[in-house]
Amino acid sequence: VLTHAQPQPAHGATSDAPTASHARITDFYREIYARNGDAPALTCVLPNGTAGTLSYRELNEAGDAVACWLREELRLAPGDVVAIQAPNILPFPVIMQGAVKAGLVPT
Repeated sequence: VLTHAQPQPAHGATSDAPTASHARITDFYREIYARNGDAPALTCVLPNGTAGTLSYRELNEAGDAVACWLREELRLAPGDVVAIQAPNILPFPVIMQGAVKAGLVPT
């Protein structure tokens, strides 16, 4: 008999996947930021050993600043498609968060 087991989070971890109760992805982000505050959200270690970490609060605030810049300075409107070209370092998820918060469609 074959059964389909539901994927389980790693030992001690919780699942932070969006659910039907999240009308928009930004609702999901807001919930995660509020729940995790100053806990580390992202860490990047470069080949030269330089490292940096952003907390959920810092990621939220930086994403808000990028969203404001995209909307106010660049005059992008919700629904506009934007391309994000950046290496896999801390600015990339910040820019992605800002684009989503601004209602843009990142590609």
